[in-house]
Amino acid sequence: MSVGRIVDGVATTEDDLIGGKECPKCAVSIRRRARFCPHCKYRYPEDVYAAEQEAFAKLEAEMKRQESEARRA
Repeated sequence: MSVGRIVDGVATTEDDLIGGKECPKCAVSIRRRARFCPHCKYRYPEDVYAAEQEAFAKLEAEMKRQESEARRA
């Protein structure tokens, strides 16, 4: 399954999530669990970071559920 991007704490597509996320300041692709961009040093505000991580966790749980259902079918 391809996965997506988190923008303002919301998963908007599935294509960028597994590989990473885009820095809102310099647009470099960074790890999805990153608190700051290693390129430009942008630091995510704590509330945005927390919302991102919650959205990632929900999406990962949903992906695991779908994979489990697909194996049973």
